[in-house]
Amino acid sequence: MIDADGNEYYLQEGANVALCRCGGSSTKPFCDATHKANAFDAPERALCPLDAQPAETV
Repeated sequence: MIDADGNEYYLQEGANVALCRCGGSSTKPFCDATHKANAFDAPERALCPLDAQPAETV
């Protein structure tokens, strides 16, 4: 897995991981459940790639 900054993370094949969305994790980009302590509430759900609409071309 490669993050937005180009850092590469080697994961065991078949491993399940959770990515941080709250921004408070001390193990970014991975979730460490900090969202429970900082009362993070995401008003929207992440889109499934099949549901995502392509950007409009002008």
